[in-house]
Amino acid sequence: MRYRPPGQFLLEHLEQRLTQPGPGCLPLRLERHGRLLTRMHHEVGMAWPEAFGTGDRAEVDAYCAAAGIDHEWLPGDRLRTRQRRAAVVRHPTTGVPGWFNQIASLNGLTMDPAVREYLTDVYGPHGLPFHTMVGDGTDIDGDTVEAVNAVYDRFTVPRRAPSPTTSRCSSRDSPKRICP
Repeated sequence: MRYRPPGQFLLEHLEQRLTQPGPGCLPLRLERHGRLLTRMHHEVGMAWPEAFGTGDRAEVDAYCAAAGIDHEWLPGDRLRTRQRRAAVVRHPTTGVPGWFNQIASLNGLTMDPAVREYLTDVYGPHGLPFHTMVGDGTDIDGDTVEAVNAVYDRFTVPRRAPSPTTSRCSSRDSPKRICP
């Protein structure tokens, strides 16, 4: 598995990426079934009070119910959430399909292998901080994650650092600077 360190931001040609054929026709499976994201909130990753902005379980329960997030409170003040969402959406004007998901980047197989192995040993196979699947619950195998990442690599343009003339501006900035 190829590991991408955190903090790498990418711009992609989404139309091109979506239309690339892949193993098992993943885009069609995702369009049909959506994607499933499982998050485990415990001492590794983001704890649930930080993720939800409250330490009140009743507020989290209400939020999850309103947002269509399945959730389960576990011993040790842990929370597991499961969100089934669309993976492919159509542009409201053009109707062009867009790959709108993080199926590869949030898949447990994209974690550094040593970290993934350690977390699996400590928390079990369902204890990773995040993991994605096809919306019907089908796992995505390593070859498919690699194929998706290969398409990412093929159509990805690295993000460039902002130039001084296009960086974020505030009221303290010189009026001569160009603000987006």
